[in-house]
Amino acid sequence: MKKKFFIFGLMAFYYPLKAQLPDSSAFERKKISRTDIEFTFSYYNQDGNNSAVTGGTGTEKLSVYATGLTIRHQFKEFNKLSFSAGIDVISSASTDKIDHIRSSASIKDNHFHLDAGFQRRLKNVNLVMGGGAGVALESDYLSAPVSFSMQYTEPSEMRSYQMGVFLSFDDLRWGRLNPDYMRPESLVYPEELRYKEWYDVYRRDSYNIKFGFTQVLSRKMILGIFPEFVYQKGLLATPFHRVYFSDSSLRVENLPKQRFKFPLSIKLNAFLGKRFILKSQYSFYADNFGIIANAIELQGAIKIVPQFTLSPFVRIYHQSGSKFFKPYKEHLTSEVYYTSDYDLSGMKTYKAGMELKFLPMGKRQHRLSFENILFRYSYYYRSNHLQAHTVNLTFTFASEYVRKKRE
Repeated sequence: MKKKFFIFGLMAFYYPLKAQLPDSSAFERKKISRTDIEFTFSYYNQDGNNSAVTGGTGTEKLSVYATGLTIRHQFKEFNKLSFSAGIDVISSASTDKIDHIRSSASIKDNHFHLDAGFQRRLKNVNLVMGGGAGVALESDYLSAPVSFSMQYTEPSEMRSYQMGVFLSFDDLRWGRLNPDYMRPESLVYPEELRYKEWYDVYRRDSYNIKFGFTQVLSRKMILGIFPEFVYQKGLLATPFHRVYFSDSSLRVENLPKQRFKFPLSIKLNAFLGKRFILKSQYSFYADNFGIIANAIELQGAIKIVPQFTLSPFVRIYHQSGSKFFKPYKEHLTSEVYYTSDYDLSGMKTYKAGMELKFLPMGKRQHRLSFENILFRYSYYYRSNHLQAHTVNLTFTFASEYVRKKRE
C-alpha cells in the first residue's frame, strides 16, 4: 500500500502590527524535511524440552532483552535516509550445555546490529529505488547484509510492482567478543567433540530475491502477492548441535551445504467500515530439505476512539518435517545428513496476541513531537510443547521542517 505522510500545520506567530505582514494567502506551505525516531524495547521468553544443543532433549529456556533505535529522515521530498541500531542480551540455558559447565560463559551472549539505507523517488515517475547495508555481531557470528529494492506504482495508483534483492554474508567463527582473543578463532563444538574439526568451512552466504504485486480491487480492498526465492550455501548446520545415534554414538549435526527455499505469501486487506480493518495473509513454503509449510494469519484493527486502536491477531502454522530430522537416538550411523533440531521437525504452531496503539490528539506544539506508542504482546505454542511470550513497546517521535513558499 502506498505510504502516506500527514503534514501537520505550524503555529504562526501573531504580531500586533498585523497590517505590516504580507497576506498569508499569497503563500503555500512546503514540507522540506521530516524525521521519525523510534525507540523499541522488547522481551522474549521461551521454555521447552527439545534442545538441539543436547541432541533433541533437554531444556530450551531462553530469554532475550532487546533495545533498538530507528531514525528515518525524509528530505527534498524525494529522498529518505534510514538508520537503525540495537543491542540484544541473550540468556540461554540450552547453550549453557555446550561445555557441560553450569552458568558458564556460554549461558549469556550479546547481539549487536547496525543498519543504514537510502531511498529515492524519481521525479515525475512513480518509481522508488533504494539500497542498504549493515552488520550484525555475536560472539560466534558476524553477518554483513546488503540489500537493493525498487517499487513502481502506475499513474492511476491502482497497481504497484516491487522487487528486492537481499544478500547476507556470515562468518560463524567464535572469539570476537572474548577479551582474550577479540578476533575470529574457530567454530564452537560441544565440549566432548572438540578432538577434531568437523567442518572444512565456516562461512554461510544467503541470496534472496523477492517480488511483489499489489492491486487495488475496490475502494475498500487491496490484494498483494509476494513470491520469493532463497539460495544458501556454506555451513548450514549449527556447529554446537549434538546428534545422538541409535547405537549411543555422538556426532555434530550435519546438513547439506546448499539449500533452496521457495516462500510465497498472499495478502488481502479489507476496510470494513470506518472503525475496522481486517488484514489476512496466507503463506506457503517449500525447500530442498523436504519441508513443506502452510500458514494463515489474521489481524484486525479496531479504532475504539480516535486516540486508541486495538489490533488482535492470530497465526496458525503447519509444516512437514525435514527428511534429515529424527529425534534423540533415532538416527542411524549410516546416514549422511542428520539433525535433531526440532525447528526442522514436523510441527504445528499457534500464535496469538494483541496490539494497542495510542495516538495523541491536538495540534503540534513543538518541532519535535510525540507521535504514538505501540504495545504488543504475543503468545506462541508449538506442538512439541515449546511455549514463548513476547512483549514489545515502541515510542515514536517526529520532527518536521515546513517552509512558506510564495505562490
